Amino acid sequence: MKKALKMVLFYFLFLILGLAAGTLFYSFYINVLNFVAGGKSNFILKTDLLSSIFFTGTCLIALICPVTVYYKIQKAGGVAHFITFIILAAATWGGLLPLTVSLGNKYNFLSTSTAASSKLTGGYFRKSGDKIYYFTRDFQKDAFTFYDTSTVVIDTTQEGQVTLEEIQDTPDFVLYRDAAPYKDVLIKESFQESKNTEFISLRLFVLRAQRAWAKGWTFWLAFLSVGLVLCSVFGLSNLSEWKLINTCILVVVTCLILVFNTVYYMPWFEFLKIRNLDNIGMFKAMGKIMDEPVLVLINLIFAIGFSITGLIRFIHVKKSGK
Repeated sequence: MKKALKMVLFYFLFLILGLAAGTLFYSFYINVLNFVAGGKSNFILKTDLLSSIFFTGTCLIALICPVTVYYKIQKAGGVAHFITFIILAAATWGGLLPLTVSLGNKYNFLSTSTAASSKLTGGYFRKSGDKIYYFTRDFQKDAFTFYDTSTVVIDTTQEGQVTLEEIQDTPDFVLYRDAAPYKDVLIKESFQESKNTEFISLRLFVLRAQRAWAKGWTFWLAFLSVGLVLCSVFGLSNLSEWKLINTCILVVVTCLILVFNTVYYMPWFEFLKIRNLDNIGMFKAMGKIMDEPVLVLINLIFAIGFSITGLIRFIHVKKSGK
């Protein structure tokens, strides 16, 4: 019982500390995306903090069960740990996740647009293509005052000219488009863009959870297949007598699960033709009550495989008396 209580304590400690750190860093990330040169920082905003809390909380749910398995590896507890883990996993994916997603939807927690939208400031040169823009004054939040502003536009082409234009602050303005996902091209230029492929996307996990919750209970149950396979890594926690090897197996398998559930949606993954099965026969019919039935089936197969592996290993250990 004491070991089981320690596992519960570790679970909540990781959840609380992870939520605090994740909220802090994600709020800072949103603030950077929406910051403009010469503007004021809006780091502490209630709506943005709440969005960060729900986004971070949903991401933590994808990781908390494998992290709890890591604790089990380090602190062997037998059947007590197994029963406690089952209860924690069921509470996490059956209660905490739907609660987080449903409450978080009220704050649009996937949006990275801050509640206090910043306007571009004057006194800075901003380049877009062959043109350089210089605002003579700041755009104002009040559309009835400075909805547009006098702008010096410098055409840097060979036959270009310098003109004075009245630029309107609209979402489709070229400087906003060029700056995406940032608000200001000057801020974007300060960060080196990464063109590497994202093999693990917790943001995609959050988006899938939102969509499944909105579509209905059958879609939601199908989405929980990823939770089932992440929880089933418990069965791999005792494959070796060496804790380090078990930890390495846990990390590698968890990463592979998250990678597969990410790259499955990438266009270049289609060369394997696995996604094409969603439009054939039984899978096409199942597509009416769930998203990506092939992915759901693959997750279930691996979940069953990991669970059976753990059961066989448990029986073997008991028979050998180790």
